[in-house]
Amino acid sequence: LSLSLSLSKDLMMYGGVGGGSEDPSSALYYKHGMKSYLDKIEGITNVKVFDDLWYLDLAELDEACVIDAACSKSLRWHRVDVTGSRPGSGFGAGVLLDPSENLYIIGGTDSSFAERNELFVFQLRDPFFKHCSASGSALTSAMAGVKSVFYLQCMDNFGEPADGASFKVDISGPVGMIPGIVSLGNGKYSCSYTPVKVGSYSLSVFVGRGGDKYQDLITGRDSEPSNNALDGEFEKLCTFDAAGILACQPAQNPYTLTVVPGPTSPDITLALGSHLTISTAGVAANFVITARDAFANRRPGGDSISVLNRLWACKGIDVTDRKDADECLRVGQEQFPNRTPETGTVTDNSDGSYSTSYLITCAGQYSLAIAFSGTFGAGSPYILTVVTDVADKSLTYVYGKLKGIAAGVASELYVQTRDRYGNPIRADQNLFPLGQVNGGTENIQFEVCKNVVSRGGGAGQCGGGEEYTAVGVTITYSMGPDGQTNDPGTGDPYFGLYQIVYFPFDAEPVQPRVLHGDKAVDGEEADNAETAVVKCYFDTTLVEQVRSKMDPGADFANACIQEVAAAESEARRSGLRHSNPLPMIHISAPSNSADESDSSMAQKVTMLESHSSRSPLPPSSSHNARRAVTVVKETDLIVDIETTFHPSNTDLMRKWLSLAPLVCAGIAGFFSCCVLGGELLSAHRRKQLTADTLDDAPKAAPAASPARDASSPCVNDVDEPANFAVIDDLLRQGLLTREQHANAMKMAEKRDPRVMGAISFYDRNRMRTALMMTKLTSLGCPTADDAPCAGNLDPLAHSNIQI
Repeated sequence: LSLSLSLSKDLMMYGGVGGGSEDPSSALYYKHGMKSYLDKIEGITNVKVFDDLWYLDLAELDEACVIDAACSKSLRWHRVDVTGSRPGSGFGAGVLLDPSENLYIIGGTDSSFAERNELFVFQLRDPFFKHCSASGSALTSAMAGVKSVFYLQCMDNFGEPADGASFKVDISGPVGMIPGIVSLGNGKYSCSYTPVKVGSYSLSVFVGRGGDKYQDLITGRDSEPSNNALDGEFEKLCTFDAAGILACQPAQNPYTLTVVPGPTSPDITLALGSHLTISTAGVAANFVITARDAFANRRPGGDSISVLNRLWACKGIDVTDRKDADECLRVGQEQFPNRTPETGTVTDNSDGSYSTSYLITCAGQYSLAIAFSGTFGAGSPYILTVVTDVADKSLTYVYGKLKGIAAGVASELYVQTRDRYGNPIRADQNLFPLGQVNGGTENIQFEVCKNVVSRGGGAGQCGGGEEYTAVGVTITYSMGPDGQTNDPGTGDPYFGLYQIVYFPFDAEPVQPRVLHGDKAVDGEEADNAETAVVKCYFDTTLVEQVRSKMDPGADFANACIQEVAAAESEARRSGLRHSNPLPMIHISAPSNSADESDSSMAQKVTMLESHSSRSPLPPSSSHNARRAVTVVKETDLIVDIETTFHPSNTDLMRKWLSLAPLVCAGIAGFFSCCVLGGELLSAHRRKQLTADTLDDAPKAAPAASPARDASSPCVNDVDEPANFAVIDDLLRQGLLTREQHANAMKMAEKRDPRVMGAISFYDRNRMRTALMMTKLTSLGCPTADDAPCAGNLDPLAHSNIQI
């Protein structure tokens, strides 16, 4: 044996030799065989050399047991397992257990009696991997974004709690994680990590000093690892049973860790599909919501999701992108706060996706909100634009002034087009600009007929009847009675509204008809295109010309349309043709009496009201009755167009017109005489001034002038010598060079207008100067002694002289 006794009363034993069998009966044989083994006698097989390490805790050994052999307790040997390499079998080695209970095994002899020069050191108080275990649900399951904690406990080789353990916890999978480890004391530790990515991971726990190379997977087990408890649950992986057989349980380490998604994050959850922002009235729309947690992990399903659509007023903002939508949500408001919002149907696909569908029949702009247990998310709210279905021509109606129509005065009608759900037809403003003449998506036609042969929009103009052509017509898309393209109340365009402005010229009975057809696309007529005559008209003559008061509304219009449809259906069942007396407009002839015109208008208004009495108001449209809107079916429409040209008393105007030429001629003659007299007076003054100047001027010898061509047209010009004299005078004064003088002579010969004008200007100013000097010298010398005398005249002193 190799023995060592430490201060902690631990008796260590390493190696040694013994019997080759554990059978006690072999002890005597071992006793005699030992000597033979030590004598190196060959063939000895009943002796065994050991390599194991044992310790005996002597702490319970008392004096009575040692001296008197009166031991009250049994002392048991404990086998010590160590990590890393260990000495082989042998005996006679030096064994030392220092105060820190580090075990040193030095030298010894192996089974062949060879001496060994080895030193082994074992830190018996370090945590031993076979005596370490892990516990906690976080070893096998975790949730993304949630801090997960499990616990470790370690004992040393003596089975006592071991602090100061050096652990390495490796979590590998979709992403790597390095947990944090904190010592709790008494050989216990906590280990925490926060996963962010879902998936399956492998969690491994190592312990040992000296780095990764000297660390081992802990093999201790926890009988209930999911309860986060450590005390009393530690089990060794392998133990000896009562029969001395070593039995091992399945290893727990490494652990299989599953990370599941965290709670649904409304901000990270996605919604995809074009029907989030656009759909068509009456058409089922759908999109998909994919629920995700805060780390974008897809959720497994089970969320409480609702979809709400509320009519939203964008106050005129044309929503074309997300920026426009955000602005609309910021400045807009819910149109009908007390109205129950449209809801969507949400189906859980149990894979994190939710199929969502909705069906809305009321066109307009909606705020589409996706709520997760009451919290909006998935990028919502969105601005959803529900566009109208194709136009239903049978639901189109007309309102406007139908009474008191006068020749020479523009009148207005408004055509409201709708789809089968009663929505005003919406058009893309980029493709169909507001306020465009003959614009919009619908082909609206306006006929004024003298008579109509075929009802219901028969072939040709006026159903084959005669057309009234003395009328100007303009049809403008989205133009309201206020002259604007947008409703000032909502800021939205006048969707589906067409303004008809017509200007009749002649006074005679006519019938107006509005036809609703299909507009050609790229110059080609639509397949199965047909044109329908609008059946219901509403007179708004007595109503304030504001759309909110002029438009009879859907209920009122639908009641009229239903009555017409019922009458036509009854006529078809009876085999008769639904026809009423031909509606006409009477355009009155010019009248000299305003009272007669008013009387005619009142008569026709009464006639219209008698026709309208056939169509009762619907019960829900009593508010329209208060507007004084009168319903007129197409088959009952008779309108008077009166003249506004009443002849006035023009006798006084005719007298003035007959005298006007004489008065104008007299005025013109007077002004002509004044001008002529002024010109003659000016000419006389110039002549007198010239004569005075020539009389007072000294006689000078005529200057030589160059010879001229006798064929020149200016040969006999009496002013020509004076012209050359002026040019010569300028040369003498040094104002012209000889070259300039020669050029001036040539230009004067050719009667150049520029030179002739300059000579005339020079000559006139010279004569005026002479006249001024004559006048000044004739005044004499002032009498005052200090006044300047003649010969020293100061022209400024006589500035009152007028020339």
